Amino acid sequence: MFSKYRSGGIVLKKYNQGESDRIFTIYTEEFGKISLFAKSIRKESSKLKSGSEPFSLSEIEFIEGRSRRTLTDIRVIDRYRKINSDLKKIALAQKIVDDLDRLIKGEEKDEKVWELLVKVFSDIESSRGLSAYYRFFWNLVTILGYGPELHQCSRCHNKIDLKDLRLSPSDGGLVCKKCSSESVSFSIEKRALKMMLSYLNGDLVKINSDDKRMLWSMSQNYLFSIES
Repeated sequence: MFSKYRSGGIVLKKYNQGESDRIFTIYTEEFGKISLFAKSIRKESSKLKSGSEPFSLSEIEFIEGRSRRTLTDIRVIDRYRKINSDLKKIALAQKIVDDLDRLIKGEEKDEKVWELLVKVFSDIESSRGLSAYYRFFWNLVTILGYGPELHQCSRCHNKIDLKDLRLSPSDGGLVCKKCSSESVSFSIEKRALKMMLSYLNGDLVKINSDDKRMLWSMSQNYLFSIES
């Protein structure tokens, strides 16, 4: 006899299988990131079809079989209509789920990650944009144990000179002038440090065009270093 489970979930990605089936990767409230098989969901007659699109908060039901989990029911709680009707918001939502999928490899429940994911979708729906993404990103890497050291040198643990800030993604944070010669690092402005500290404190910060370039470089280099 198969066991049946229910949980809140957000679809991260999907891909087709066979003529009418589909495989979903879903981040769930109760089980973390899981894969679900959905039989015949691509058929027009499927009752599951309307509630299984990405970027929507849903309540899902699935059964645990011998070799796979199968989606049996899905009920949409919030379709995030503003996200799904705006190309820029869609792109930002896609970046969020891509980062989450890249950083989380196994299946493990994490209430903090779930709350962070639901919060960032709510923020983007409310037009908080890039600032919401960066708050999500830096808090996600911190929850997963990759958080940046921002209060002292991540190599020698000595005090950092605020007039010469350098971030080394491979070392996991700021490095002092001496250690920067032994690591791959790049200069950041004092404002960027303050913004990162604000995001980690749960705050949102207004972003100008210069901030966009700096924060993007910092986050993507940091993401790459975690995956390397």
